Amino acid sequence: MKRGHQEIHNILDLKQHSLILRRQYNWKGQEEYSVEIKGLEDCVGYGDTYKEAKEDLILAVRLWLKREGRTELPPINKNKQPMLFIEPSMTEEEFKQINVVIKEWNE
Repeated sequence: MKRGHQEIHNILDLKQHSLILRRQYNWKGQEEYSVEIKGLEDCVGYGDTYKEAKEDLILAVRLWLKREGRTELPPINKNKQPMLFIEPSMTEEEFKQINVVIKEWNE
């Protein structure tokens, strides 16, 4: 693991933060994973595997910290056990609805 990633892992102390995991369709219509910090929806990672999505989440956290001028994440889960919330997979119908909205944006 690179030094920068280890620093972010320390900042992203999973003892303090719960994660939300979901399988969904990407813009190509292929399934991928998304993982985000519960209570901090601005930080989302995507990947073909859960591991890749967590690594992408690390990048999202790094960018969020830079944008917010912070050195660490706020303790969102104070005095609570961390959890991994597994959301239901996105349905094909949800994917179609999202694409309709995206097409409207481009018109």
